[in-house]
Amino acid sequence: MIEHKRCFNGDDMGLGKTMQSIAAVSIARAYPCLVVAPATMKVTWQREFQRFIGKQAIILSDANKDNWHKHFETGTCNVFITNYESVKKYFVSRVRGRTTVKNIVLDKRVGMFKSVIIDESHRCCNTTALWSIYLEAICANKEYIWLLTGTPLVTSNEDLIQQLRIMRRIDDFGGAARFRERYCQGTDKSSNLYELHYRLWQSCYFRRDKSLALKDLPEKTRQYLTVDIDNRQEYEFAENDLIRYLMEYESASDSKLRSAARATAMVQINHLRQISARGKMKEAIRFIHDVIDGGDKLIVFAFHKTVIADIMKAFPGTVTVTGSDSQEKKQAAIDKFQNNPDCRLIALNYKSGGVGITLTAASRTLFIEFPWTASDCEQAECRAHRNGQKNAVNCYYLLARSTI
Repeated sequence: MIEHKRCFNGDDMGLGKTMQSIAAVSIARAYPCLVVAPATMKVTWQREFQRFIGKQAIILSDANKDNWHKHFETGTCNVFITNYESVKKYFVSRVRGRTTVKNIVLDKRVGMFKSVIIDESHRCCNTTALWSIYLEAICANKEYIWLLTGTPLVTSNEDLIQQLRIMRRIDDFGGAARFRERYCQGTDKSSNLYELHYRLWQSCYFRRDKSLALKDLPEKTRQYLTVDIDNRQEYEFAENDLIRYLMEYESASDSKLRSAARATAMVQINHLRQISARGKMKEAIRFIHDVIDGGDKLIVFAFHKTVIADIMKAFPGTVTVTGSDSQEKKQAAIDKFQNNPDCRLIALNYKSGGVGITLTAASRTLFIEFPWTASDCEQAECRAHRNGQKNAVNCYYLLARSTI
């Protein structure tokens, strides 16, 4: 990582990308260092800097928004941590018109950073996401830029473009237009894969697989449990409505009508997902009882807040990691689940709890609902299947029969 100053660390989930990055910053003396991570990971990064190299790191907040730089100037701290959603608040002074890199006026304190670490960098795969553009501006002149992700591609090769821009590596591939022309063709927007793989490894990417790096890590298995929903009539009523909308979409000739019909269809699809989840709850609760009543711990992933609420109602001792929880509550939930033998159930959604955190106290994970991409499922599975796990990990996917 030190030799390649601007690169992906694409190690498989659970192989210690955090520790490697901290070591690289320390050996290269790449201070001051900015760490941008998911909100749930800020405290973890702070702890790991202290644990591995005995260095204090400061999490940016409203309390230190105006004076965080003084910690570096006085020599008390040279590592600063924030989350994606707060990048603008702490580092962007203003935007002159449309949000582009050229129109962004950065806080002058951004210039003090020598290195930037971006954890779970696949969150920057959208070229129009504001934090992606802000980070591209922040990293414009940095000597060290390390992007950490076990899943750099979420849907297609296009996901790499903005990440390469942030690292100032897109010109290695002839620019964004050339990259799209060469590597983003076809219906799946992914072409010349072997060539792209080779060029990434030659320029700015490395990855270790769990099977090679952690040969003693217990195996991971997936089981698919198909159940009947108990609200079939409600589901079929909503499904017929969706079919009507899709027929209107197909028959619409005007582009605006087609766009409106497509948007309506997406709303209907999401509605079907919610109905399907409600119809699975009795089976889900029965499964959870079977596991935790037997004395084992269980990780549960869901997508909608109502599903998490139903779990908490059925199991009052549940700890949660969701977007509704404060940073302090999220970390307390993780610590309690990991360290308290009486805490047997944790419920998470994918955005807040699906990346970065360690939940090796459990070896079973139940997926009641599913995210939009398979890579999010793989990330979620690796909360338990990572370094420190002593047991075989079982991932159970609860599928509703004859549903979307």
